[in-house]
Amino acid sequence: MTRPITLFTGQWADLPFEEVARLAGEWGFDGLEIACWGDHLDPRRAAEDDSYLQGRLDILEKNHLKVFAIANHLTGQAVCDDPIDERHQGILSAEIWGDGDPEGVRRRAAESMKDTARAAARLGGQDRDWVHRLLHLEGRGHVPARLPGNDRRRLPGLR
Repeated sequence: MTRPITLFTGQWADLPFEEVARLAGEWGFDGLEIACWGDHLDPRRAAEDDSYLQGRLDILEKNHLKVFAIANHLTGQAVCDDPIDERHQGILSAEIWGDGDPEGVRRRAAESMKDTARAAARLGGQDRDWVHRLLHLEGRGHVPARLPGNDRRRLPGLR
């Protein structure tokens, strides 16, 4: 089996998702790793709103693309970072940042990460292994555990 060639949409977050998908399809990509910022994927809406989720899937299908991962690592940083300060405001949505109170930011970020997992489950259906591959929840010291080649015994500093 050949490995799919995918495009991470985070570097293109200034463009609408539909435009990024169109370009990726024209450029011959097999699929996308969709960023959970810009208008690319709202994890809460994807976790709760059937029509929103179907709309995202329709955009992918229209451009002959699949979703291979979703990424919400900017928000994931705020779950355990200490301190939470003004630097975070630049990478977080206004909804997650709120009033900037560090504990409030952490709570909202944690809820968003839960929504990200729910969105991944909805995108992946009943295939649990696929859902594990789909989630890209990087943060400090975290290696996505279910991806091939991520053997913690071979990575310095991780146990």
